Order: sequence, then C-alpha cells, then structure tokens
Amino acid sequence: MGSLAAAMFALAVPQVGAQASTGEASQPQTRAASQNEEACGDAAIRGRDQADRDSKATFRLCASTSGDRMYVNTSGAKCQSYVFLSWKDYDYSCYAGVEAWTLKKDGKDVADSRVYPGPGTYKLTVTVTSRGRRYDGGAFSDSNLRGEATIDVTFTVPEDHPKPPEPPKPTLSTSATREDGTVTVTVTNTGDRDDSRLVMFYNGINGAALPEAGDSRCHSWLDGKHGSCELGGLDQGKSTTILFKTAGAMSWSVSGDDDIDVNGTSPAP
Repeated sequence: MGSLAAAMFALAVPQVGAQASTGEASQPQTRAASQNEEACGDAAIRGRDQADRDSKATFRLCASTSGDRMYVNTSGAKCQSYVFLSWKDYDYSCYAGVEAWTLKKDGKDVADSRVYPGPGTYKLTVTVTSRGRRYDGGAFSDSNLRGEATIDVTFTVPEDHPKPPEPPKPTLSTSATREDGTVTVTVTNTGDRDDSRLVMFYNGINGAALPEAGDSRCHSWLDGKHGSCELGGLDQGKSTTILFKTAGAMSWSVSGDDDIDVNGTSPAP
C-alpha cells in the first residue's frame, strides 16, 4: 500500500500536547518448525485522537517465512486513550492493520518484493493503521492512529528450503460510477479463491476535498485529507460497494493480506 504522510508522536509517559509518534517493541520471540519459521514481538503506535487525547494501539507483530517469501501481520490489537490519569480501553472494537513494511540489515533494505533474504537477524519496521471504537456516554467514540513500529527478527530456515507451490492469489478489480454528486465504487474479487481482509484507502485529487463516505466501514483520518474503509473478507466472484459524496475527483487503493493491490480513480465530475 502506498505510504501517506502523517504526524508522528513520541511513545513515552503521556504528556499534554505531545505531537510525535514512534513504535515500541519488546524482545521478539522466535519459533521455528521444519517447514515454517515465525518471529514475533510486542509493539505499539501512539498519537493524539480526535478529542486531542493521548492514544495508543498495542499489538503482536509477526513476520514468517517457509524459505521462499516473507509475510507480516498483526494480532491481538488493543486500543486505548489516556483519560483522567489512566488508560481507558476502546473495548467495542479495535483494529490494527499493516499498511507497509521494510526489512533491513546494516541499514539496508534486504527484502526485495517480499522475497525471503535468508538466515540472519533483521530489523522489521512496519507502518500500521489502527482504529478503536467504544460506546461512551450514549454515543460511539473513535480513535484513529497511524505510525511505525520496529522489532528485531531472526530466521534460521535455509534460503533454498524446498518451496511448496504457491496457492493461487485473489485478483481484485474496481470500477466506479458517478451520479448526482455521488461516486459509487465497486470492489470485486475476480480471482479463484477468497480474500480474508481488504482495506481501501481514499482521498480527493486535483485539489478536491476528502470525499464523505456514507458507509460505517469507513472513517476519515486526523489529517482530514485521507480516509480508509475496512472492507473485511471478500469471497471469489463477490463484490462490495462503497458510496462517497463528492463534487470533485477522488482516487483509491484497495489492498489485501495476500500481497494484492489495485488502484482507481473516479469518473470526471
């Protein structure tokens, strides 16, 4: 997924007015098997939420390989904000997804097109977007964050490990129509297997304002210039639609867990 500029927040004891963001990681734990190997660590991103409260998302960050390609994912996300001298959970829902990642050794990128670079210890840096929601005072409260987290990962599986045949990948396509100030974007899984999780990133282009998404799966980011939609899984041959109110032009990118990515733009106003 394409990376987008955002404010970064320092990961420290909460301070009023802090406006920087970094990742926080524990010592990773490595688990190896005869065919697969996985390295994991606890990590976090931190920033200011819509109410200007210090907020964070903590999660388990893992990289895995079978000697062929690299895969990165998060699990066990927990979203919180700092209220009245304590951390309060966004317990209605919490999502943390990988937007982009790099694998470095001695300061240089070593994972070319997500290909496993071989045994060794590497620094994994991941750009993560998170969304927390809780029901508070008779209404929903959201916290949307974006930041980087870094852990060290170690692999021992040989680079020439016997490679199992890769399963077929989902194939995505998008299309859009415009009518009376509304753009309808259709996302279709045109491949031959299901996709487990899809995320759509959108923004206005050519000076257009951020489109207004009429869908509960979508939310705007704190910068007011970008938004994202958590589309969930999409079975093969199935489609899903998202409606946007916009008088200007817009663009989008849809990505999935299976290393797929498709971009699109709206019809001209």
